[in-house]
This record gives sequence, C-alpha cells and structure tokens, in this order.
Amino acid sequence: MRFPTIAGYAAAAALLVASLGPVSAAVVRHPVQFGPAVKDRVPQFVKWQAAGEMAAPILPKGMQLLVKSLRQGRPNLKMRPDAKTGLYVSSTGYSYIIDMNKKGTKATGALDTLTSGCEEPIGIKVDGSRNLWVACEFDENTETGTIAEYVGGGSSSSNPAVTYYDPSPYACPPSKCFFNEALATDVAFSTNGRLVFAANIEDIAESSSSFFCCNGSVVYWKASKPTQAPTSITDPYMNNPIYLDVDNSGNVYVSGDGCISSSDCGVVVDEYTPTSSGGYSVTNIVAPGYIGFAGGVYVSNGGTVLNLTDQIARTTTQYALPWTGTGGVPPTPLNIIGPTFTNLIGEGDPVSGGFNKNDTDLAEGDAYGWLDTCKVPGSGSSTCSAHANINFSEPEGAAYTPSDK
Repeated sequence: MRFPTIAGYAAAAALLVASLGPVSAAVVRHPVQFGPAVKDRVPQFVKWQAAGEMAAPILPKGMQLLVKSLRQGRPNLKMRPDAKTGLYVSSTGYSYIIDMNKKGTKATGALDTLTSGCEEPIGIKVDGSRNLWVACEFDENTETGTIAEYVGGGSSSSNPAVTYYDPSPYACPPSKCFFNEALATDVAFSTNGRLVFAANIEDIAESSSSFFCCNGSVVYWKASKPTQAPTSITDPYMNNPIYLDVDNSGNVYVSGDGCISSSDCGVVVDEYTPTSSGGYSVTNIVAPGYIGFAGGVYVSNGGTVLNLTDQIARTTTQYALPWTGTGGVPPTPLNIIGPTFTNLIGEGDPVSGGFNKNDTDLAEGDAYGWLDTCKVPGSGSSTCSAHANINFSEPEGAAYTPSDK
C-alpha cells in the first residue's frame, strides 16, 4: 500500500494492467478462475470525488473515467463452501477475499465482501478458531471504516457474523475524530479474545457544507460490544497509523507515519502498553530512518517475535519480544526475510500478511498484483516466490488458515 490515501487510487489501478503483463521468471501466472465481469460498486468517497463533491487528486472528469473503468473490470467470483483453503488474499481493488491453496499457487474460491458493504479490504488476519478478520477501508452500510469478522473463514460465510464500527460517524469535530468515516487499514485482536483493534490512516469528517480531514488513530472495541463507539488511543508520535498487531501480554505494536520531534518525521513504530488504570502508555520503539515505508505488523511464534515489513526494502525484519531496543533504535534482528521479487521494470511492493501455523512461511499481498510467499531463514530455503492471479487487484493483505494465532 505505497499510497496511503486515495491520491494513488488511479495510479494503482493503472498498475494492475502492468502486473498482468510480463513478470520475472519467478512469478507463477494462473488463468481466470471464475466468471465474467459484472458491475462494480465503487467506494463512496470515490463517487463523491467523481461528482466534484470532495477533493480529488485529478479533475472530476478523470475520476468519472476511473469509476467507469472500475465498474467494467470487476470479475464475478463465486464463493465455494467446499473450498480447500490454505490462505486468504485480500484483493483490495476488487473487494474480494480470494481463497487460495496453502502454496498460493491456485485460487479455490472467493468471498465477495461487497455483499455485506465491505469495500476495499486491506489488512486481514485469522484467529485460533480460524475466523477471518478483515479491515474494510470503507463500508457503504455504516458510512465508515469497519472491521468484519467472518466466522469459519471466507469460504463458509457470505456475511460477516460481527461488524465493528462507529455508530455515530458524523459526530466529529476535528479534535474528536476517532473512527469517523475512517479509512480502516488493519485489524488485530487480543489473545484472550476480549478486545478488537483497528488502525485507520485518516478520518474524513463532514460538516453541513464541506468535508475535512484529520489525523488517523488506533481504536478498540470490547469484542462483546461491536456497535458501541470505539475507544481511541492517544499517540503523540503517530499521525497516520497504518498496520498493527497485539502480543500475548496485550501490548499493541503500530507502524505508520509520525514524528518524534518537529524536525524528525517519517515512518515510526510505537508500542502501546496496558496500564493499571485501563488505558495505554505509548513508547516510540522505532524512530524515523529505519523503515522506508510502513508495511505490515505481525506478532508470531507464540507472541515472542515482532515482524515489521518495509514496503520499499521489500523485506520483513524479525525482532525478539519483549522489545529490547532503546531510544527508538531497534535491537539486532533475529532474521531478515526477503527481499521479495520484482517484475521486469523493478517494481514490487509487499504490503501486509502473516505466518502459517508452524511459523515457517510468510505470505504477503503485493500491491503490484501478486502474492509473495517466503520461507523463514532456518526453516529451509530462505528464498521468496511470487504468485500472480488474474483475480488479484492491488492485493494488500494475506493470511494463512490455520495461522499461528
């Protein structure tokens, strides 16, 4: 997700064409798996931009052409309840979760997230009960970003069993924007199953006459109360949190854009530690300069390893937990996974993903049009492979089932 706002939507859509063209020999291409194209349901904020009702990166006429092309290009994929799914890939541009075999070489089914209003799924995770959790950048039913839980996974459920959202999405002066019209990008859950977390890169608020934006936030719900207003965690270092995960002690790790001083800004990683008063204390653990562009955050190996993806370096770095770095300087890493492959013009962008049950394999959606899979050093060959599929459009998340959660 090299583009953290809709400013890159048109460019990313154009890149899909390139991703279906010639790629490196390491990329395995597969034919169309399902049916013909059908009408797309375009994200609401893109429609506002096309109508000239909201600021856009290009003129409304250009946005209208983009909407037309997106509606013509969405495939009609079918859910297959009997699919033998080994991992999921979030096809963000098409608003599908694609069921894949465990090697990532074949599509076995699909979940149309638009049937429940979930537009542009990004970060996804699978819990210990094999339920699929999805961060929906926008939901047309709630008019906000949402978190959707699909009980039993994508192959066996057409609608989310639970949707977490802000029930008052327009009650938002800029100083109190929490999850208002949020552009949700990632999801995490506590190991005891009591809390559900979401990261959103920014809030789009609405007054009586105009739209305005404010910084993003990390919010959380009690798992038993999905329709109550979420609680926001105040982070003095983070302007736009993008990816996150939780360890076994309830510590939350967040990657995104921020500043540790007025002159030191860039990608930061922060740790939120539960306090005795029921809130969270915030510590910056990775200062600007160590990560080129914020990528996925994932806690693996039974809560003992923190994995941080750098979309520019195309690597995922593993660190031991509890965290031992100080002053924003990371400790010596356990492993560096990658780099992942690129196409013939040198482009590649692993965004976010997760590990298999044995923590030997990492899968990440690559925004340039394919799925990246890598062996963890020490568990066999440390090389990475790439798997393209015509049903992928800006794949930005991946999750094994079963996972290591």
